[in-house]
Amino acid sequence: MKKKTKAVAKRKKKAPDLRARLEAIAGSEDFENDSLDLVVELEKAPLDDATQLPAVLVFMEEHPDVDYGGPGALVHFVEQFNGPSYEAALLASLERRPTFITTMLLNRLINGTKGAKKRELLIDAMRTAGSHRRLPADAADHVREYLERLASL
Repeated sequence: MKKKTKAVAKRKKKAPDLRARLEAIAGSEDFENDSLDLVVELEKAPLDDATQLPAVLVFMEEHPDVDYGGPGALVHFVEQFNGPSYEAALLASLERRPTFITTMLLNRLINGTKGAKKRELLIDAMRTAGSHRRLPADAADHVREYLERLASL
């Protein structure tokens, strides 16, 4: 029982540590490379979608103007969590505060979704994000472009 408690405590400690490490590089002039260094280090340990995924998504919400790269190491890191927990966390993030980078993540998720019903649910989430009061203007332009392209398919 003690092993399980220690593991849970260790996992809970990781998210604040990751958030602090992201905050430390948020203002970096070379965020793309600094985040790559962080991701390389994070990938040496097992992925933890319960703490790492929300920590990164909240960081993205709070730092919509960071140049993450094209799309960048942090985006690729987040996409490794692909599955139900990733989708739920991304949709929750978009409900709180959509950004250019999180709408791009959603667009990439839509592009990789095969089932028509699930795809339509994700497109609806994109529509909702597109009308969110906290969506930055530049991101709104991209959402419109995503939706126009999706409508033409």
